[in-house]
Amino acid sequence: MSAPMFTCDICQKKIVTQSHRLANLIHKCFASKDPPTLVHVFTSYVRPLLEYASCVWSPYMIGLVNKVESVQRRFTKRFVCCYGLTYSQRLTKLGIERLELRRLHLDLVYVYKILFGMVETEVSAHFVRRKLDTGTRGHSLKLFAHHSRIDARKHFFCNRIIPCWNSLPATPTDFSSLTCFRRFLERTDLSGFRIGKD
Repeated sequence: MSAPMFTCDICQKKIVTQSHRLANLIHKCFASKDPPTLVHVFTSYVRPLLEYASCVWSPYMIGLVNKVESVQRRFTKRFVCCYGLTYSQRLTKLGIERLELRRLHLDLVYVYKILFGMVETEVSAHFVRRKLDTGTRGHSLKLFAHHSRIDARKHFFCNRIIPCWNSLPATPTDFSSLTCFRRFLERTDLSGFRIGKD
Protein backbone atom coordinates (compact mmCIF):
# COMPACT_ATOMS: atom_id res chain seq x y z
CA MET A 1 0.00 0.00 0.00
CA SER A 2 2.93 2.37 0.50
CA ALA A 3 3.81 2.68 -3.19
CA PRO A 4 0.39 3.92 -4.43
CA MET A 5 0.11 6.32 -1.48
CA PHE A 6 3.59 7.67 -2.19
CA THR A 7 2.72 8.14 -5.86
CA CYS A 8 -0.51 9.92 -4.93
CA ASP A 9 1.39 12.30 -2.62
CA ILE A 10 3.84 13.15 -5.42
CA CYS A 11 0.96 13.87 -7.83
CA GLN A 12 -0.75 16.13 -5.29
CA LYS A 13 2.43 18.09 -4.64
CA LYS A 14 3.00 18.45 -8.38
CA ILE A 15 -0.53 19.80 -8.86
CA VAL A 16 -0.10 22.24 -5.96
CA THR A 17 3.22 23.51 -7.34
CA GLN A 18 1.72 24.01 -10.80
CA SER A 19 -1.29 25.82 -9.31
CA HIS A 20 0.96 28.15 -7.27
CA ARG A 21 2.86 29.13 -10.41
CA LEU A 22 -0.33 29.82 -12.35
CA ALA A 23 -1.82 31.83 -9.47
CA ASN A 24 1.35 33.94 -9.29
CA LEU A 25 1.17 34.56 -13.05
CA ILE A 26 -2.34 35.93 -12.66
CA HIS A 27 -1.12 38.60 -10.25
CA LYS A 28 1.97 39.27 -12.33
CA CYS A 29 0.54 39.41 -15.86
CA PHE A 30 -2.74 41.24 -15.40
CA ALA A 31 -2.50 45.02 -15.44
CA SER A 32 -5.88 45.23 -13.75
CA LYS A 33 -5.77 44.59 -10.03
CA ASP A 34 -9.55 44.53 -9.73
CA PRO A 35 -10.30 41.72 -7.21
CA PRO A 36 -13.48 40.39 -8.91
CA THR A 37 -11.65 40.14 -12.24
CA LEU A 38 -8.64 38.31 -10.82
CA VAL A 39 -10.83 36.02 -8.71
CA HIS A 40 -12.79 35.13 -11.84
CA VAL A 41 -9.56 34.24 -13.64
CA PHE A 42 -8.42 32.18 -10.64
CA THR A 43 -11.68 30.22 -10.50
CA SER A 44 -11.53 29.65 -14.26
CA TYR A 45 -7.92 28.50 -14.65
CA VAL A 46 -6.44 27.54 -11.28
CA ARG A 47 -9.27 26.03 -9.31
CA PRO A 48 -10.10 23.37 -11.96
CA LEU A 49 -6.53 22.04 -11.56
CA LEU A 50 -7.13 21.60 -7.83
CA GLU A 51 -10.57 20.04 -8.21
CA TYR A 52 -10.25 17.74 -11.21
CA ALA A 53 -11.27 14.20 -10.15
CA SER A 54 -11.19 15.29 -6.49
CA CYS A 55 -13.46 12.39 -5.53
CA VAL A 56 -10.52 10.11 -6.29
CA TRP A 57 -7.56 11.95 -4.80
CA SER A 58 -9.05 14.28 -2.13
CA PRO A 59 -6.49 14.34 0.72
CA TYR A 60 -7.41 13.32 4.26
CA MET A 61 -4.15 14.20 6.03
CA ILE A 62 -4.11 17.69 7.54
CA GLY A 63 -0.73 18.53 6.01
CA LEU A 64 -1.89 17.80 2.47
CA VAL A 65 -5.25 19.51 3.00
CA ASN A 66 -3.45 22.66 4.13
CA LYS A 67 -0.98 22.40 1.24
CA VAL A 68 -3.79 22.37 -1.33
CA GLU A 69 -5.58 25.19 0.48
CA SER A 70 -2.36 27.24 0.55
CA VAL A 71 -2.77 28.00 -3.17
CA GLN A 72 -5.96 29.97 -2.60
CA ARG A 73 -4.74 31.28 0.76
CA ARG A 74 -1.64 32.85 -0.82
CA PHE A 75 -3.57 34.13 -3.84
CA THR A 76 -6.14 36.01 -1.72
CA LYS A 77 -3.48 37.42 0.59
CA ARG A 78 -1.97 39.53 -2.21
CA PHE A 79 -5.04 41.73 -2.65
CA VAL A 80 -4.63 45.22 -1.20
CA CYS A 81 -8.27 45.28 -0.12
CA CYS A 82 -7.66 42.16 2.01
CA TYR A 83 -4.64 43.48 3.88
CA GLY A 84 -4.78 42.56 7.58
CA LEU A 85 -7.74 40.18 7.16
CA THR A 86 -7.75 36.54 8.17
CA TYR A 87 -8.19 33.86 5.51
CA SER A 88 -11.86 33.37 6.43
CA GLN A 89 -12.47 37.13 6.24
CA ARG A 90 -10.74 37.33 2.86
CA LEU A 91 -12.93 34.56 1.47
CA THR A 92 -16.07 36.29 2.70
CA LYS A 93 -14.97 39.62 1.21
CA LEU A 94 -14.11 38.05 -2.15
CA GLY A 95 -17.19 35.82 -2.21
CA ILE A 96 -15.43 32.47 -2.59
CA GLU A 97 -15.35 29.21 -0.60
CA ARG A 98 -12.58 27.15 0.91
CA LEU A 99 -11.22 24.55 -1.48
CA GLU A 100 -11.74 21.86 1.14
CA LEU A 101 -15.46 22.63 1.42
CA ARG A 102 -15.77 22.79 -2.36
CA ARG A 103 -14.29 19.27 -2.60
CA LEU A 104 -16.80 18.12 0.01
CA HIS A 105 -19.66 19.63 -2.02
CA LEU A 106 -18.39 17.86 -5.14
CA ASP A 107 -18.25 14.56 -3.22
CA LEU A 108 -21.85 14.96 -2.03
CA VAL A 109 -23.06 15.84 -5.52
CA TYR A 110 -21.33 12.71 -6.84
CA VAL A 111 -23.07 10.57 -4.18
CA TYR A 112 -26.39 12.07 -5.28
CA LYS A 113 -25.63 11.20 -8.91
CA ILE A 114 -24.73 7.63 -7.95
CA LEU A 115 -27.86 7.06 -5.85
CA PHE A 116 -30.18 8.47 -8.51
CA GLY A 117 -28.54 6.63 -11.41
CA MET A 118 -27.03 9.65 -13.14
CA VAL A 119 -23.59 8.02 -13.42
CA GLU A 120 -22.52 4.44 -14.03
CA THR A 121 -19.57 3.49 -11.88
CA GLU A 122 -18.12 0.50 -10.06
CA VAL A 123 -18.38 2.55 -6.86
CA SER A 124 -22.18 2.17 -6.97
CA ALA A 125 -21.92 -1.40 -5.71
CA HIS A 126 -20.26 -0.21 -2.51
CA PHE A 127 -23.18 2.03 -1.52
CA VAL A 128 -25.99 0.31 0.40
CA ARG A 129 -29.12 2.38 0.85
CA ARG A 130 -30.79 2.07 4.24
CA LYS A 131 -34.52 2.66 4.62
CA LEU A 132 -35.40 4.59 7.76
CA ASP A 133 -38.67 4.94 9.64
CA THR A 134 -40.50 8.23 9.22
CA GLY A 135 -39.92 9.05 12.89
CA THR A 136 -36.13 8.87 12.57
CA ARG A 137 -34.16 12.10 12.33
CA GLY A 138 -32.55 13.08 9.06
CA HIS A 139 -33.35 12.07 5.51
CA SER A 140 -34.43 8.65 4.24
CA LEU A 141 -31.41 8.03 2.01
CA LYS A 142 -28.83 7.30 4.69
CA LEU A 143 -26.04 4.86 3.87
CA PHE A 144 -24.15 2.12 5.67
CA ALA A 145 -20.39 2.50 5.99
CA HIS A 146 -18.31 -0.62 5.35
CA HIS A 147 -15.88 -1.69 8.04
CA SER A 148 -12.27 -0.80 7.20
CA ARG A 149 -9.12 -2.24 8.74
CA ILE A 150 -6.64 0.10 7.03
CA ASP A 151 -6.58 3.87 6.54
CA ALA A 152 -6.36 3.61 2.75
CA ARG A 153 -9.76 1.92 2.69
CA LYS A 154 -11.20 4.02 5.52
CA HIS A 155 -10.55 7.25 3.61
CA PHE A 156 -11.65 5.86 0.25
CA PHE A 157 -14.52 7.85 -1.30
CA CYS A 158 -17.18 5.23 -0.48
CA ASN A 159 -16.44 5.42 3.24
CA ARG A 160 -15.20 8.94 3.94
CA ILE A 161 -18.26 10.69 2.49
CA ILE A 162 -20.91 8.64 4.32
CA PRO A 163 -20.80 10.46 7.73
CA CYS A 164 -21.27 13.79 6.00
CA TRP A 165 -24.01 12.46 3.71
CA ASN A 166 -25.91 10.90 6.62
CA SER A 167 -25.73 14.14 8.64
CA LEU A 168 -27.46 16.25 5.97
CA PRO A 169 -30.66 17.79 7.38
CA ALA A 170 -32.38 17.41 4.02
CA THR A 171 -36.08 17.13 3.24
CA PRO A 172 -37.55 15.09 0.34
CA THR A 173 -37.87 18.34 -1.63
CA ASP A 174 -34.10 18.88 -1.46
CA PHE A 175 -33.58 15.55 -3.27
CA SER A 176 -36.20 16.23 -5.95
CA SER A 177 -33.60 17.28 -8.53
CA LEU A 178 -29.87 17.85 -8.84
CA THR A 179 -30.45 21.60 -9.06
CA CYS A 180 -32.44 21.61 -5.81
CA PHE A 181 -29.75 19.51 -4.14
CA ARG A 182 -26.98 21.90 -5.24
CA ARG A 183 -28.95 24.86 -3.86
CA PHE A 184 -29.51 22.96 -0.63
CA LEU A 185 -25.74 22.39 -0.26
CA GLU A 186 -25.07 26.10 -0.82
CA ARG A 187 -27.09 27.00 2.26
CA THR A 188 -25.92 24.08 4.41
CA ASP A 189 -23.07 24.59 6.87
CA LEU A 190 -20.54 21.75 6.42
CA SER A 191 -17.71 23.43 8.33
CA GLY A 192 -17.95 20.75 11.03
CA PHE A 193 -16.36 18.29 8.59
CA ARG A 194 -13.43 20.56 7.82
CA ILE A 195 -10.01 19.43 9.08
CA GLY A 196 -7.75 22.14 7.61
CA LYS A 197 -6.49 25.10 9.61
CA ASP A 198 -8.24 28.50 9.65
